[in-house]
Amino acid sequence: MPAKVMKWLAEEYKAKKMGFIAGSLGPKSFVQGKADLVKFLQDSSVPLAYISPTLVYGNGR
Repeated sequence: MPAKVMKWLAEEYKAKKMGFIAGSLGPKSFVQGKADLVKFLQDSSVPLAYISPTLVYGNGR
């Protein structure tokens, strides 16, 4: 799981912060999965900065 690796690397190398893009739109399972990842990452000695965009566009979208 990429979030697990990110958390481990941040703690191992004493990063100052972690960043994460959560989600506000999409299927309920997607939004809930992102919320679960935020909770998982917040349970770390490294502070987490995250955003929950309501609209994402670009790259031909």
